[in-house]
Amino acid sequence: MPQWRPGDRIASTVVRVTDFGLFIDLGEFTGLVPLHEMSWGTRNPSPKDCFEIGDQVLTVVLKVLVDDRRVLLGTRQLRPDPWADAVERYAEGSKVRGRVTLVAPYGAIVSPEEEMEGLLHISRLPEGSDLPRVAEAVEVVVLKVDPVERRMLFGVPSTQLGT
Repeated sequence: MPQWRPGDRIASTVVRVTDFGLFIDLGEFTGLVPLHEMSWGTRNPSPKDCFEIGDQVLTVVLKVLVDDRRVLLGTRQLRPDPWADAVERYAEGSKVRGRVTLVAPYGAIVSPEEEMEGLLHISRLPEGSDLPRVAEAVEVVVLKVDPVERRMLFGVPSTQLGT
């Protein structure tokens, strides 16, 4: 019978790094930290960009699969969920500064803080305006916050519209 229970914290060593997660040394059990359990964000960097074999990591036990001798682990649970109080921190109509993390034909993804992103849709830009560039700092207006879907919608402040 394993010694771990959901909620327990385990410090251990990374033994394998893949695009979909980390394998952790737990002795007779295999620990897995899936990519989606590493960050509260919706778009996560590859674990290969953040971890190496031999790294020490602190994890939280999410589920113990005794028959498979596996333990499902997470790291994001060690930090508060930034979406838990997003409605209070990002009131509709408020201006926020963020960094552009992605530009696509439909608009720009803006991150006001780590592990949170929202969409500045191209239809929200003044006519003739160009989309901002990746890594550019921008000021946007919060139009909508949906903590359940983990989405935010941004617009451009009216001062940038020439009014």
